[in-house]
Amino acid sequence: MLKTRFLNQGFTLVELMVVVAIIGILAAIAIPNFQSYQAKSRQSEAKITLAGVYTAEKSYQVEKSSFTACLSSIGVSVEGNGTNSFYTTGFAAAAVAGSCATTDPATGTPTCASSAGVTHFLAGRPAAGLIASLPASAATCNATTFVAGAGGVINARQSSAAADVDQWTMNQDRSLTNTQTVLK
Repeated sequence: MLKTRFLNQGFTLVELMVVVAIIGILAAIAIPNFQSYQAKSRQSEAKITLAGVYTAEKSYQVEKSSFTACLSSIGVSVEGNGTNSFYTTGFAAAAVAGSCATTDPATGTPTCASSAGVTHFLAGRPAAGLIASLPASAATCNATTFVAGAGGVINARQSSAAADVDQWTMNQDRSLTNTQTVLK
């Protein structure tokens, strides 16, 4: 008698469906929150890298009396050469082509020799298409001022289109600005 009583116990289909529905509702709430927190934590990459650019630029400025767009000459790079990076960090191309001091003011010799496949105004090798993600304001670099920028795709809902890129800038006064955010 005892044996048959235990064999007949179990969960009904309705009970199992209720449990599955509850798990689905919890997942629908938890996953977007997790992605939001993950994106916020990725923003710290931009802040840390820009702080490194600031420190290196200030050191260079003390020695050479000018800032430089040549990040490789001042030792700024992203761990993993940008392959593990969510952000492209550096100066917009307009800064390098225009007003940046890429020569040593004392000797007039170039401080940044270009080589195949290397962009000296970027920290690390960016993901395809993200060079354009740098803020347009990251195009200032001369004897007295600089504005370095970082732009990146930090969550799965973003594309690399300009409107979907999270952008940060830092200047010679260590003013950090989130010029375009994708976090809502």
